[in-house]
Amino acid sequence: MPRRSFWYEGPFCESRPLVEIDSSQALLPYVRIYGATGYVPNGPGTARTLQSFQDSRAATCVGGTMRNVLTAPTMTLDIGALRLVPPFHVEGP
Repeated sequence: MPRRSFWYEGPFCESRPLVEIDSSQALLPYVRIYGATGYVPNGPGTARTLQSFQDSRAATCVGGTMRNVLTAPTMTLDIGALRLVPPFHVEGP
């Protein structure tokens, strides 16, 4: 499973946010939820050289070069509009 981090091609988290993806997300992408906003991959993944990351959009930016990380640009979802109430659970037989 990919990390929950936001990745950036530029230093200091200045470029557009990217999310790490893998082939298991082809049908159902992994959604990263922070507050009332969800972040999902928006488009196919590309191997990129990354220079910084954040564990959430409000977290401190951390620098460091990572090469050939499969990432995609992000798209946001308004989780509040889904009217889901945490804690989430699955009821089964």
